[in-house]
Amino acid sequence: MRKRFGTVLITVLIIFVLVFMIGMGFNRFSSSIRRQTNRTGEASLVELTVQGLAIAAFHKIQFDLLSDDPSDGGRMKKALASPKPYLKETAYVLDRGNSGFAQLAEELAKPLKELGNLKYTIYYQVDDKDFISDLSARDAREKEGFIRLRIVTSYKKIDDEFLFACKVKVTSAWIPLLSKFNLFIENPESDIDKWRFNIVRTKPDGDRIAGSAKPIVLDNGTRLSGKGMMDLNTYLQSRVGWVFFGGNAPTVLNLAQGTNEFGEFFHLYETWDTALAQFVGFYETAYFNYSHNGISGLVATVQWDKGIADEIGAGAYPAHWFNIIKGTPDELRMTRNSVFRLYGTDKQQTPTIVLGKVFRGMISARGYQTSPKGLIQAELFQWVPANQWPEYISYDSSIAGRNGLASIATAARKILGLDEGDLNVYREKYASQATQQGYNASLAFIATNRTTADPYKNFSGWFAKVMQANRDIGEMAQLPVNLGGYKAGTQIPALNSILQGLPAKACFSIDIDQALAEINKKGALQASLLDILALRGIYRKSSSTLDPDGWIIIKSRSKVKLVVDQPIKVVSNGGIILEQGDILIANDIDAGNYQNKPGDERNNTPAHALQLVALNGNIAAGACKIDAALIANGNVLFLKEKPVIRGAVATKWFDIANASAGADLYYNQNLALEATAQPDHLELLAFKLNPTPVYLK
Repeated sequence: MRKRFGTVLITVLIIFVLVFMIGMGFNRFSSSIRRQTNRTGEASLVELTVQGLAIAAFHKIQFDLLSDDPSDGGRMKKALASPKPYLKETAYVLDRGNSGFAQLAEELAKPLKELGNLKYTIYYQVDDKDFISDLSARDAREKEGFIRLRIVTSYKKIDDEFLFACKVKVTSAWIPLLSKFNLFIENPESDIDKWRFNIVRTKPDGDRIAGSAKPIVLDNGTRLSGKGMMDLNTYLQSRVGWVFFGGNAPTVLNLAQGTNEFGEFFHLYETWDTALAQFVGFYETAYFNYSHNGISGLVATVQWDKGIADEIGAGAYPAHWFNIIKGTPDELRMTRNSVFRLYGTDKQQTPTIVLGKVFRGMISARGYQTSPKGLIQAELFQWVPANQWPEYISYDSSIAGRNGLASIATAARKILGLDEGDLNVYREKYASQATQQGYNASLAFIATNRTTADPYKNFSGWFAKVMQANRDIGEMAQLPVNLGGYKAGTQIPALNSILQGLPAKACFSIDIDQALAEINKKGALQASLLDILALRGIYRKSSSTLDPDGWIIIKSRSKVKLVVDQPIKVVSNGGIILEQGDILIANDIDAGNYQNKPGDERNNTPAHALQLVALNGNIAAGACKIDAALIANGNVLFLKEKPVIRGAVATKWFDIANASAGADLYYNQNLALEATAQPDHLELLAFKLNPTPVYLK
């Protein structure tokens, strides 16, 4: 009995020990589970805190990319602006101090810091391996990729590292080749009428006659003068906009007389004659030996080139210059001058290169002078009708004398060696008439301050060819230097070709049909452009600010008219591309003023560059201040009153009705320079950052 009891006791004891051991094991297991749960919870809290810090950090980076005065001194912008080969890896510790970001970061980390000793450091970096260049762009600064973020933590003696990335796209408001032009007209329709742009009536002093068409005055940027104008590289490297007129037919732009509001006196050679108390522009073109009554001397053929004025309409008497060309085939065209002031006016000169078969139109008074004076009487050579030529050149001095032509007949016959069969030679080489010359000839006179009658000797190569051209030659429509990825000698391409790759720049796309439905205008043919942009936060009505921050394309399957019907303050660089339809600008677009650095003259240059593009339509501008480049693969139209444009104009056609309003066109000098490998050229760039981080680890 006792033996059995002892056995039972031992068994109970063993069971008790086993239960105790199992209990102890379960307790240790429970404690381990609790510790693991705590560690997991703590790790989750750390991870959540770090994710909050990452979001805040990327928003800070975004703020610096958008700011004109970033807290990092622009280091991130410059890193992102570098072409891919030069985009070096950088790592910065985000500022802690008393900055707004540091305070926000501390608030995010505060709950964990109260539970334990949390330490953290935030780094961001840019690595060229994370970026792909935009192969469709000719600007090596344009690219897309990722900014990396690394957050290192230490919490309750546990060290960890978290990696994030954020997508960024760098775009430029620069358009290859096109951005170098202040005025670009693909087809001036000069094949229909090469004189079609000469519709402005001015007085001999340069003031407009009331009721006349109004000129479009260009300000091409940096003021060029002197010897620098003789070097093509000056026009490439300076902040100056060029001009282009396309087409295969010549375009004649008559220059204006005078020094007043719309005068173009500075284009031509004239010097002050103290004895006559006036400017005189006669210069010698050829010399001939001649003897008369035992006196030997020289006879010089001379020429004086003059702009065009409506002397009769202005009440000038006598109508001196008109009378000189009266009876010539172009008589009726010599009372009006061009609607364009391509180099500005005499009061505000901004010379530049003009590409295309463009000629300046003038009145050329031709005649002869003698040395010594009185060798024969000095006279002008007038245009001679065919039926009067025999008398004009007559060997019968009595016939010539009766018509007052004795000295002219002598000069033509004995000095120039002309006879009855040389009427065409006389008209072409010696008669006073309307003349044309390559428009860039004006650069030669401006560079020498109009003090030299033959300034062309200072120019060579392409300049020498196009300046002295009196007929259209191929070089006039060719690039004189490499520009925007196009080689020197290349024909200027069509506008459509230049714009073809532009949609690839877009960071954001808007479907017009969907947008119209959202603003309760489904199927409408006209809507507010700003209402549509406001849907996507690009335009803020409360502050009237437009923040494109890159390129936006508005996709449409049918034509629609989008109206700028509210004032705009542009706060970033970029462009708006309308696929189909027209844009009407009925309110001001203000892009601020560029803050010049010492020695950097950029007058009338906006702080931000905006491009408005109608890929298949027109752009119409009202009497507004417009800080934008207007580009239409149709027409850029000026309505009833004069717009003031600070940007550029590029158009397929040019409606002559634009002259009813006139315009002031100031070139945005930030568009002028070639895309550069130097990362400090940031004026045209936009940095589109999506601040939502991707958690990598």
